[in-house]
Amino acid sequence: MTHKHIVPILIALTGFLCHGSYTAADPRSFNGTWVIDGEESQSFKDAGKERNKELLQERRLKHKQEFDRSPGTPSNKRGGMHAHAFASNKMIREDERPLPWEVTEEIEAMIQAESIKLYYARKIAILYDGERKRLLTVNPSGRTFSVSGSAITKDDIGTSLTYLEDGALVIETDTRWRDRMIERFTLNDTSEQLLLTIRLQQIGEGPWLEYIRVFDRAK
Repeated sequence: MTHKHIVPILIALTGFLCHGSYTAADPRSFNGTWVIDGEESQSFKDAGKERNKELLQERRLKHKQEFDRSPGTPSNKRGGMHAHAFASNKMIREDERPLPWEVTEEIEAMIQAESIKLYYARKIAILYDGERKRLLTVNPSGRTFSVSGSAITKDDIGTSLTYLEDGALVIETDTRWRDRMIERFTLNDTSEQLLLTIRLQQIGEGPWLEYIRVFDRAK
């Protein structure tokens, strides 16, 4: 298993250990109003900073491995050794520029919402901060695509596939701004706390950003 595959697994495992047991639930248990637990939740901005640190470490390791494999190092102290080292250091410095994690106002309003209302019946209705509403078709076949496209929802945010998986409600969206977003809603054992795992990929390519927001059921 490569390093790039290990990182997302560690992130998911960390979230699981920090926030307790989240198990399969009746989909109707998602219904209700959920309010952010600010102390337990990550913000988009902070998650971007943490992800950039991880990406920087990965790039540094990659450059070091490439440098160590290059001809003329480290035994050859003459010739192109110093020039090669200078070029490598220059490339590393240029590669250390942080990735600007940016989304549109519409997406930011969703991923930074401090309250979410969910209602699951034949479709799933979601209201973010009492303002942005989405009404999504839930695919009973799970993460599959039909020729007719009946399992897909298209709205002003983008094209979404919504399904249930191991007790979680999952919404995969290709936004109209070409970003990719995955929202995964999971309930704890008492159905009184909602764990929302958000994954973002900008312009449909490059690294993924993943972070967790925790909501408590409104009394």
